[in-house]
Amino acid sequence: MLVLFVLHLACSLHGLDGRLCIATAYVESRLRTQVVSKCGARGLMQVRPSVTPWPEWSLSTTVGGAMAGARALAYWHRHRPVHPLRGYACGWRDTGHGCAEYERKVRSIMRRLNNGAEPGSGRVALAIRGWSSD
Repeated sequence: MLVLFVLHLACSLHGLDGRLCIATAYVESRLRTQVVSKCGARGLMQVRPSVTPWPEWSLSTTVGGAMAGARALAYWHRHRPVHPLRGYACGWRDTGHGCAEYERKVRSIMRRLNNGAEPGSGRVALAIRGWSSD
């Protein structure tokens, strides 16, 4: 649950809904900190070292990965307010079906989180998977 708290806090510090970071991290890494993608993106939010001021090693820590991801999400919310998640996933190119599909996945998880699961509670994991805690 520490990961969920840190993700929520990182987004809040950047003026974003904490559920956005949780949903994005779930799509990107299934909430695992040590994940490295084929293109070198690292950590919870799968941030490429080339786009962040943090040292590469810190992206694989809970706090470093959450803060770098939240910072990137905040950037896209400022520079591309209509489709910030597409910007986060695909950058400025946003030409393929994959970008829209990515946005759909994150928004689907956010909807589940908005239906009663508070960040930091055991119900978040259940909500992400679409299960009921009742």
